[in-house]
Amino acid sequence: MIFDLVGIGAGPFNLSLGILLKDTKLKSLFLDKKTDFFWHSGMKLKFATIQNSNLKDLVSLVKPTSEYSFFNFLYETGRLESHIIANFSFTLRWEYEQYLQWVISKLDTVRMGNEVKLIKECEEGFEIILKTDSQKPIFAKNISVALGVKPLIPEFLENNLSERIFHNSEYQFHSKKGAKNILIVGGGQSALEIIIDLFNDKNNDIESITMVYREPFTHQMEDSQFAEDKIYTEMGLSNFYKLPSELKENLNKQYRFASDGASPHTIEEGYQMLYANRYSKIGKQIKFNIYSECSVCDVTETDKDLDIKVAIENIYSKNQKIISADMIILATGYKQYFPKEIFSDEILSKIKKDNNYNVCISEDYSLKYEGKGKIFYLNGGKHTHGVVDPNLSLNASRARKIVLSLDKTFPKPVKQDTIFGGII
Repeated sequence: MIFDLVGIGAGPFNLSLGILLKDTKLKSLFLDKKTDFFWHSGMKLKFATIQNSNLKDLVSLVKPTSEYSFFNFLYETGRLESHIIANFSFTLRWEYEQYLQWVISKLDTVRMGNEVKLIKECEEGFEIILKTDSQKPIFAKNISVALGVKPLIPEFLENNLSERIFHNSEYQFHSKKGAKNILIVGGGQSALEIIIDLFNDKNNDIESITMVYREPFTHQMEDSQFAEDKIYTEMGLSNFYKLPSELKENLNKQYRFASDGASPHTIEEGYQMLYANRYSKIGKQIKFNIYSECSVCDVTETDKDLDIKVAIENIYSKNQKIISADMIILATGYKQYFPKEIFSDEILSKIKKDNNYNVCISEDYSLKYEGKGKIFYLNGGKHTHGVVDPNLSLNASRARKIVLSLDKTFPKPVKQDTIFGGII
């Protein structure tokens, strides 16, 4: 069989695509190397959220009546009324993972436990070779690559990761038992969620927590209605794509905290917890320090009491200070990357790049590729589609663009009104 589209990765981006393709005659298949689906399990904390409205799920912005909507998931799992009464502002991270697992269980086009080894050119378009030799190659006219992002690790620490130095994406996989002095590098949403979790854990041995980050303070996420209307709409995305690349780079910096800031609720909860820790005199008091406008410039592990010596530097005065820790958690964010390791040299040579060596991405998320068929590349186009690109809120709209580029008979979008109707 030759598939019209094969998706590499079965995360939220490709799942939206899989849902919409069910309404077409196109033959599709989605492959994921994991045998069981999980999503950001290392940060699956009880009250952590994805900072998105639950209306912006995998499909509702395109097809509100879909059986794959988040609300139908709540209904079919018997919790819709309770969820409405609970009145959550954002979707809980663990519940979003359950939603994705539920969608995968309903989609017969998803194959778990299939890791892609290599994608080559062939007469039909693409030959997909899997890691297990016993599995036959899969042939596709088009492919959609959505393999997520990678943890952003400071370069000097890339070879020093261990049980005691790790990225926050692995937070739940590391025991904090015995750790007395914890250093958190970063001052965003994840850093605050970890602090709240550590303070709520009554069984740890923590004596001190230190935060180090480059910003002057923790920035609140810019999620006002005006920002949402300007950036996180189909019109906003379309307007941004048409801009020259140098302007996009500047706007991405301006719009940064519409994507990377911490939610007001998390900031408030974290600050109130620190206040109670200092003044309540109830229970164990944990020493807490913040070094803002500072960066970690050196880390030295010693054998003495599992001590780690950390050099931090003020980014303006260049003054340095040495502090001690026995665990370092890097809440340093993520980076987009192009998975060139799964493509043949032949294919790579036919993918166009810009002056900054970024792959060139069309408005429909296809790479500018000189070979046969289309390569759709999801969650890799911040430089072309803006800060909205890695965000989950426009999953359904993104998927519709791709389906429309493959099937012109697919229903066109109903024009949605927004306050910002366009740009000059």
